[in-house]
Amino acid sequence: MMQCVYRNAYVTIAASTGANDRAGLFRDREPRAMARTIVRVKPSADGEPILYLHSCAHFDWGATLYSFILDNKLIERAWCVQERLLSPRVLHFGASEVFWECHETTASESNPKTVLWDPDMGKTPWKPVIILQAPRGRSTSDDDRSAIFRGWYNIVYLYTQCQLTVASDKLVAISGLAEDMRHMLREKWPEMQHRYLAGLWEEDLRSSLCWYTRVPGKRSLDYRAPSWSWASVDNAPAFHSLADNRRYWFVSEQQCKANTECQGPSDTGQVRGGQLELTGIFVTVDMFLATQTKPAFVRCFRNGINGVPLTMPALPPYGRNLHQEVWFDDKDDTPESACFIPIFVDNFRRVELWGLLLARVKETEEYRRVGFVCLQFESKKDVIERLESLERRTVIVI
Repeated sequence: MMQCVYRNAYVTIAASTGANDRAGLFRDREPRAMARTIVRVKPSADGEPILYLHSCAHFDWGATLYSFILDNKLIERAWCVQERLLSPRVLHFGASEVFWECHETTASESNPKTVLWDPDMGKTPWKPVIILQAPRGRSTSDDDRSAIFRGWYNIVYLYTQCQLTVASDKLVAISGLAEDMRHMLREKWPEMQHRYLAGLWEEDLRSSLCWYTRVPGKRSLDYRAPSWSWASVDNAPAFHSLADNRRYWFVSEQQCKANTECQGPSDTGQVRGGQLELTGIFVTVDMFLATQTKPAFVRCFRNGINGVPLTMPALPPYGRNLHQEVWFDDKDDTPESACFIPIFVDNFRRVELWGLLLARVKETEEYRRVGFVCLQFESKKDVIERLESLERRTVIVI
């Protein structure tokens, strides 16, 4: 019900600089810093004076935005993300001025017309609720569908950069947005179930499995999501969000199925388990220390830091000056052996092969996700032909 409370609110008032629930709205400040200075200019000796308004505090949107972010404690809290994004209008009481944001505009006392993230980047406002701004009603457009899920990925990235006091709240604290997302999906595509799987959506499962962390990651010690979900790690995930028509899929929708075991009645809350059944091309991966030498290897990056190389002898040769990267979910979890299951290859800018790096769980036939692979090649055709000739297996990922 949380999404209904904030979605139907007329305006939400935020004590944005409050360190706790007793901080209140108001702060001591210098009123003259926000006052509009009136300048009377006479263009000529015989002309009438012209009045100009000038702000003494912030001369451009960049300074105003910096002030908003620097003093805003609420935007650092994960629980407050859905409250801010679901509310149609938010009035922020900052340390030095009052800020306003809604679906149509953003403003502040020093910049009452508008304050933007970046005027050269499509004028994206502070309120990044792309999915909530999408037009209502039924739709059959693939582009519309892609835009909606890109919006969800953006929200997840924003949310996972915030702080949680209780780690097990990872899925719970975004459940209101997930419920609102499903409500909108049902309005647009009522014939589909729109199953929510520990932070991922079933109809976009193949794409959403291809997340990776851009900074050194750490998997939660206490179980809160399957290893194939971004909710199992403590870092902000990035997603691949190019249009599907550029991709060649090595895994079909029927070969990618998942289920979760929920702790409560809602599938948007905490989960106690989950399985991913994946049927795809199985490539054995050997990893070795950087001091060793082998004729061909993929340089593995531990999320920005040179790490252990690995070999994939079944793949075609890599071209010169092309990137070969593996992003580990947990920088301290680099198994000696693993397998690579490619999900798709595209040629948006360069030919890139994307897939999952899996390791077998000890004393079982199940696997766990340990990382994400992105390899660049010179020929899309060569990659497809080489991989399609390899063995396919069905694996269970937990």
